[in-house]
Amino acid sequence: MAREGNLDYAFGDSGRFVVQTHERFLLEYQIKYTHDLGWKRVFLSPSQLNILRTIADFNWDKINDPKIHEDKLFIQRLNKFVEGLDIEDLNVQQLKVLALVNPVSIHTDIRFHRLRPKRDDYFEGGEIFKPGNQFHDNPLLVFEEEQPFLFDFKKGREKELEAEGSKELVEVVKGPLDWMKIGKDKPYIARPGTPGADEKHWGRLTMRDEGRWWAGTQDRHHKEFWLEGKWLKGCYQFNYVPT
Repeated sequence: MAREGNLDYAFGDSGRFVVQTHERFLLEYQIKYTHDLGWKRVFLSPSQLNILRTIADFNWDKINDPKIHEDKLFIQRLNKFVEGLDIEDLNVQQLKVLALVNPVSIHTDIRFHRLRPKRDDYFEGGEIFKPGNQFHDNPLLVFEEEQPFLFDFKKGREKELEAEGSKELVEVVKGPLDWMKIGKDKPYIARPGTPGADEKHWGRLTMRDEGRWWAGTQDRHHKEFWLEGKWLKGCYQFNYVPT
């Protein structure tokens, strides 16, 4: 499924695509003590659970519940509880484990760059999967044939402007191609106040897949793509569905 977009691709067009996970709302100690929260779900060992118990009394065992990602109320309570902790009082061992479980926001983007018959100087794409947080495997790991998903095509953001202490997002027609390279060799770290983050929190982007794409049928409400990557392979049908 896809929300109606403004792609101008035509049958036979081709190019390159990348898939990146985008972790948002991370705190500095999470950047320091974690490498990747956007791929496999967090699962704590008995020793890690014991370390959390030395921090404060909380239902830490719930974190290993296979269906934790469905319990939004618990994740909200966990987020509020962790936010109330004074991390200045914690040692490195405690911070390393807390960094794994402090809830963050995670989604997965796909970006298309057309190379033929004309070479664009921008990308187009949007959000393709939303693990939501680190308590859920990235859907790419368990993606099945004929599985429906929501894909929101959008224009890239070329820059962000500061306005009265907050970010004013400026939508532009052309998404910069630099974003097609981000996170390939190592995670890209976005500092607070820069693209990929917000004013108070850090962001992190990691490339998960890349490859070639070819455009099949391209109607207003139906777009067909053939993808040849590591995780995304085959024919993908994007159909407009009102949401």
